[in-house]
Amino acid sequence: MVAVKDARIAVIGAGLMGHGIAQVFALAGHDVTIYDAVKDATGRRPVLIDSDALVAHPFKTIAAYCAAVGIPFIPQALTWRPRMEDAWRRTSKWHEMASQTSGFVPTSTLGWDQIKDNPLLVGYFEYHLPFYEKLRDAAITI
Repeated sequence: MVAVKDARIAVIGAGLMGHGIAQVFALAGHDVTIYDAVKDATGRRPVLIDSDALVAHPFKTIAAYCAAVGIPFIPQALTWRPRMEDAWRRTSKWHEMASQTSGFVPTSTLGWDQIKDNPLLVGYFEYHLPFYEKLRDAAITI
């Protein structure tokens, strides 16, 4: 095990693994940045999409994303056959819901009513809200 003290951590990529790595370091009290590190490293603002927009308007959202990053938009990629991918088997509990879908679907999340009486969750919410707002405001519009 390597001890990391007073480190500023930058995680490039915020998929399941990147998100988990960032969360572990953040919970350990380290300053973790993803968006700013990508922006500083590339000289360009990262292309972000809002998950609510993706679920509500998948065609428009993915088309806008593809145009922004310069890749072809393939409408057929918006649907898939429900299945558990072989690559997901080791971490199947994280992919269970995705393996049962054939497209983008809304998921339930905790709302204010579910967290307002839990000081720990309220603290997490208040701490992370400015970061969320910064990312939401930077998301591409459709």
